[in-house]
Amino acid sequence: MNTPNRIFAAGAIALAALAVPTARAADAPPAVSFEAPPVTYDDQVWFRVQPLSHEPGINVLGKPNKGKDIVKNMAHFEHIDTGGMVWNSLTVTGLFSDKNDPAISGSGATEFYTTYRGDVSATGFGLPPITMPGVRDLMFEFGGDLNWKDTQYAPRRKFLLLGPIFYFDLPGSVTFAVHFAKEWGHQGFTNRSENYNPTWNTELSWTQYLDPLINLPVRWEGVFNVTGPKGTDTLGVHTKTEFYTYSSLILDVGEVFHSKPHVFDAFVGVQYWYNKFGNPTKNDGGAIELTPYFGVGIHF
Repeated sequence: MNTPNRIFAAGAIALAALAVPTARAADAPPAVSFEAPPVTYDDQVWFRVQPLSHEPGINVLGKPNKGKDIVKNMAHFEHIDTGGMVWNSLTVTGLFSDKNDPAISGSGATEFYTTYRGDVSATGFGLPPITMPGVRDLMFEFGGDLNWKDTQYAPRRKFLLLGPIFYFDLPGSVTFAVHFAKEWGHQGFTNRSENYNPTWNTELSWTQYLDPLINLPVRWEGVFNVTGPKGTDTLGVHTKTEFYTYSSLILDVGEVFHSKPHVFDAFVGVQYWYNKFGNPTKNDGGAIELTPYFGVGIHF
């Protein structure tokens, strides 16, 4: 597979200055009031089966360019709230592998992965949203990731990011973020901490409702995420630009059966990961992942 060696990611932010009149108060324009959007919440859990997962360094014996297929069962909790001063997204995911991804104990590995993202908007302070042509709102995003896994590698990833996020004026929800990113980790084989170089990260995400096209309550959700090289690891391996994407078709089962909508979902999708966690794919088939997945979700 041919992949560009360099990805140029750029984000442009234009700020306009407001001229404040110095004339008499009677000549000043009337004050403009702005009502912040209401606060909304969504909590959900979903369960997912991912049959063809890969992990860097776990390859078929004698075939280093072919990663072992790993079945992962996943349980996920997600909380999202919007409309307040900070829009919050928190996820906690448990990933339970079969024996092709061995734990130190010899059984299948267990991993817990947590993410947090916070978006700050002018509307949270009672001000009009900062907009640009084609952009519904411009916010500032911050957050990070944490993981724990009971393998010999014991990665213990810590990942921080911050930067602008653009909410586009398009149907559904479409956002694009440009981040400064910094990662730390752990190398279990050498029992050494990893302190990677700062790098860049971009993420495009979308949710589109397909009801008008297929006359079913189906939405299309996805993410395309790119992270730049972050230096060398403790084994002297130079990291590469990482590409991660997934795309899901989600059916609102509750609405189909005339129950309460937005309660019970069923979904299918596909996930692709190239240079997984920055590990180069050269001579490591486990650093490339292409897997379907399917599952169910419940909102509460």
